Amino acid sequence: MGIKKLHQFLEPCSTPDFSIRDTSWAGTTVGVDAMGWMHRAACGCAFELINQIETDVFVKVFINLVSLLQRDMKIVPIIVFDGKNLP
Repeated sequence: MGIKKLHQFLEPCSTPDFSIRDTSWAGTTVGVDAMGWMHRAACGCAFELINQIETDVFVKVFINLVSLLQRDMKIVPIIVFDGKNLP
């Protein structure tokens, strides 16, 4: 599942204490774990998801986070979807 040893490969250039408010990141490219954002966004509409009520809130949250990086912070996000291969 995923790319083996990716974390070890990226660790030397990673910043665990990244703050979105740090304007020195403007004009840079950052990698984003898509599942982390999706999980956080899904928590915002957990009731709907658990009760199988149609919602697109988690997608909108995800898109808003990407937009925040691109438009407001001038950061280019590379969204990484790590998981099993699709059939």
